[in-house]
Amino acid sequence: MCRDSVDMAHGVVTGWVVASYAAMFSLHARSTCGQQTASPLGPLEALVLDSIIFDLDGVLVQSEPAHAWAFQQLFAAEGVTFTRDDFKRRALGVPRRRVIEGVLGADLPPEKLARLMRDKVRYVEQYIDEQGLEPIPGALGFVHNARARGLKLAVATVSRTPMLFLNAIGAADLFDAVLDRTSVERPKPDPSVYLKALAALETTAAHALVIEDSPSGVSAAVAAGVRVLALTTTATAARLHQATAIFPDYSGIDLDHWIGAPP
Repeated sequence: MCRDSVDMAHGVVTGWVVASYAAMFSLHARSTCGQQTASPLGPLEALVLDSIIFDLDGVLVQSEPAHAWAFQQLFAAEGVTFTRDDFKRRALGVPRRRVIEGVLGADLPPEKLARLMRDKVRYVEQYIDEQGLEPIPGALGFVHNARARGLKLAVATVSRTPMLFLNAIGAADLFDAVLDRTSVERPKPDPSVYLKALAALETTAAHALVIEDSPSGVSAAVAAGVRVLALTTTATAARLHQATAIFPDYSGIDLDHWIGAPP
């Protein structure tokens, strides 16, 4: 497997912290496989980490097949063809209501929109019952590793049914807080869900780290002022360029370095 090597990197910084962080850290990354990644933070910055916030789809659970199949069935019943490419282009990281309105029109009667949203969940449940779901490789091990180090953990997702997916992979009891689309007025890339997750964990952006896989999720975390590690499980590295660091999978993330623990 191709692995990236890195000398030193600083976190994504915004607002009043820019000057002080820029003076303390400099970015110097190199890649052996053409994908830019970043290394662990310097020890002064890393020592403040006490919490990790995870996105759900593409970060903890491999839910893309279930969502794609569910949308295909939903739109087929309405006489609309919706391919896997359509899903990747129009639905990845996008709330189901926005996907439905984008395909069938924003002027749907409220009762029909509500029914379609319920049907989407029903199709996902059918897929899980018939085929099951797999966690993202390395995700559960990473979560257990973080819990063993005493870190507070949360899920922050645009999904309205996160427990359905967490239960499917046996991870429902691993998090101190779960924030979903019903928790906030605006979905990602608005930072609200990450700001609420920080509050739920009783921490601040300077003490937290986000794991994401979508451009909108990365943008939301950056807007919340949180350092974000992006996985290329869903989008290309180029689309995740705002992230503090980019990794192909969990095997490249050395948690001890990020929390300042001894090697």
